[in-house]
Amino acid sequence: MWDGLALHLADKLQKLQSRSTRAVTNSGYDIGSHDLLEMLELDRVSVKKVKQKAVIVYKNLNNQAPSYLNTI
Repeated sequence: MWDGLALHLADKLQKLQSRSTRAVTNSGYDIGSHDLLEMLELDRVSVKKVKQKAVIVYKNLNNQAPSYLNTI
């Protein structure tokens, strides 16, 4: 498991993001998906998930989170 998401589903989501960047940039497979993500200033799915979790933890510690998160 990866943050409540099965690893095979996380991999599928990453592949979808990679394909989407190729479609948006009209690029072929001669350019790596990492380079395309950098060009579009996007994070990989795994990095985005960690950043979102960090923001939620920060907000919760500083009493800026919604009240339903205070009980977690």
